[in-house]
Amino acid sequence: MRCLIFAGGEFTDPRWHRSQIREDDLVLCADKGAEYVLSLGLVPHLVVGDLDSLTGEVRRQLQAKEVPIKRFPREKDETDTELALIEALNRQPEEVIIFAGIGDRLDHSLANIFLLAGYLSSGIPIRLATPLQTLWATDRSVAVRGYPGQTVSLLPLSPVVRDLTLKGFCYPLENGLLRQGSSLGISNVLLGETGEIRFSDGILLIVQSNSE
Repeated sequence: MRCLIFAGGEFTDPRWHRSQIREDDLVLCADKGAEYVLSLGLVPHLVVGDLDSLTGEVRRQLQAKEVPIKRFPREKDETDTELALIEALNRQPEEVIIFAGIGDRLDHSLANIFLLAGYLSSGIPIRLATPLQTLWATDRSVAVRGYPGQTVSLLPLSPVVRDLTLKGFCYPLENGLLRQGSSLGISNVLLGETGEIRFSDGILLIVQSNSE
């Protein structure tokens, strides 16, 4: 089972979002995300948050469809998206994908990106997906799977990433040091369907372009 979380960020391509949903997915909504899911003709399995971004009409629809709601006070330590992520991880899914997690609130966008690193210890893959890109974090060597010519950027979420080696990329690297604040890892390109990323220490944010 996958858990999909719809947050309250940018939602400009409903057709793309609808195409990403499987019949057996568990769909959770962080506040305004419920409006997005309803607009797709779907019914959320759970809505989480303080509900300050939901209109009266959306609330009436949720009530009519008997959608479970877990409401929190507006003054709280976690964002609505993090609360939804906690709910998702508690269900031990095979994967969590966050949609509409990037938007014009840069603080919320950054917070959602940092969640990818903050919950690495769960052992459950967490991705943040938009129509144009997919973001995920790793604290260990991985293989990136995509397509030839796909743009892949690497950004350190830790102060440094040590002994970074890249194979299968247009711009290879051997035992390099990637420092936080450096743009060295931006806009690399896959040569084939798989690129190898090896490093000994640190946390990497991997950003894969979704457009050929």
